Amino acid sequence: MAGAWPLIGRIRKARKEHIFLIIADAMRADVIGKVVNGREVTPNLNRLAAEGIYFSSAYAAAPFTKPSVASIFSGMYPPGHGVEHQVFSLPDCITLPKFLSGKGYYAIGIVANPFLTAEKGPAKSTKPMDFGFSAGFDYYRSGFGKRASLPEELKVLEGYVGGETMNRCFARAYDPAERSFAKDAAVFVYLHYMDSRQPWVKMAPVKGITGAFHVGPRASEDECYAQDAELIRELLLGAFPKTEDAVERVRAVCLEGCAYADRAIGELLDLLRRKGIYEDSTIIFTADHGDELLEHGCVGHMINLFNTTLAVPLVIKRRGMAHVEVSTRVSNAMILPTVMEWFGSELEHTNLFSLMPYVEKKGLPNVQIFASLFGKDKVIMPDGREAMGHEGGILYFNMAKDPAEKSPLAEDAEALDAMRRERFRAVSLAKEAGVVRRFSMRPWQNPWAESQNKAAAELEKSGKLTAEESARLKSLGRFIPEAGLKKLEGDLAAIKIDASAMSAPERDQLRALGYLH
Repeated sequence: MAGAWPLIGRIRKARKEHIFLIIADAMRADVIGKVVNGREVTPNLNRLAAEGIYFSSAYAAAPFTKPSVASIFSGMYPPGHGVEHQVFSLPDCITLPKFLSGKGYYAIGIVANPFLTAEKGPAKSTKPMDFGFSAGFDYYRSGFGKRASLPEELKVLEGYVGGETMNRCFARAYDPAERSFAKDAAVFVYLHYMDSRQPWVKMAPVKGITGAFHVGPRASEDECYAQDAELIRELLLGAFPKTEDAVERVRAVCLEGCAYADRAIGELLDLLRRKGIYEDSTIIFTADHGDELLEHGCVGHMINLFNTTLAVPLVIKRRGMAHVEVSTRVSNAMILPTVMEWFGSELEHTNLFSLMPYVEKKGLPNVQIFASLFGKDKVIMPDGREAMGHEGGILYFNMAKDPAEKSPLAEDAEALDAMRRERFRAVSLAKEAGVVRRFSMRPWQNPWAESQNKAAAELEKSGKLTAEESARLKSLGRFIPEAGLKKLEGDLAAIKIDASAMSAPERDQLRALGYLH
């Protein structure tokens, strides 16, 4: 339910080192260190990068939030965890919050992106399911809803809660009067900010940020805001800018969004300093994806697999680790294996591994990067050769010679084979570990949820299924009409959606209930 505050009051004692995972939605990698009009776009993140380990060539596993965050949490590529469409949710598997929870951490999640809302059980239940993005958290706040109402002509600009609200929620969750964890407990905190995501424009001009990154003659903040809002309104309605001035304005407004996010994250880091926990805390900062800004003819993400939507910032600040910049290509899906290594553990069911060797040793080859979008895949081989699914075909590039991906090459059989092998390995390893694709329980994410509910309600009414059994079966894709599954397979290119696969005991149970023959 929007605005709900699920809170499970488990008391834990653990080591005092806190771990923060901070994600700035849709923040491109190239904003870190960027200076426009003599001003840093992200001064607070620049400072964090200068203190910690800065991975200057990091990539996301997908160009949209759900599969990318699922990869960050699980250490698996999208074909492994199965979140390859908005209809799916993070499966029941080892995740960052679950792992740290098992190590005695009290886990707090504060998330402004609605697609990461907790998956709830039977009707009227406030208890989260054992899967989804809230699984493993003791305290999870999501579903903030829309911003306050806007004038009718700007309704399309309604967006997401601002970082200042996120910070207030964290302060409340961490306040001694509010928290339900032991004073000396270690805490894992996941904060997902939306200020850097479209529509970028705030409710009103923001002093010191609005217009700060525009080039050319300077207008007043009010004039600049009015022009920005109108351009973004048109953009969100599908009208891409046609003049170079308009293109530059879109890019400037995007930078403003990154500056908003940086300001909020800076306020959070200042809060940690005031509480005396900054120095001893591990802080991991990244983005779930970037944004295309007309480099390939479009604006936004969830559109293609070009590096403009996959290249993301990645910084790790940890006590005892000296600053270093790592230019080796890595994936931010390597975060979980890295954290597990800090605790002497290893993630087995993945083709990913820890980032630490790339910090401790120089000269190691690039990681082979893999990413996926609705069943279309991309690989960047260590030598820079690429294969990428795009508009019904495969494009080939060489990053070493063409980093902007402007000049497609002839077919590269080795790159194509590498791309296919990464998918096969991800699926095979997940299958060996028993990872099963899960469907979202949210009707606005799963268009067949209502038909699932209707079919399952009949079995519940007759006493053949409990509400809990029904909810679990729905999360596994049962009761979805065959036409719906075929539609989903079409959306996901060549991926086969098997919602009939179930364990032998499940099959026997449903057969005994008369649901299977």
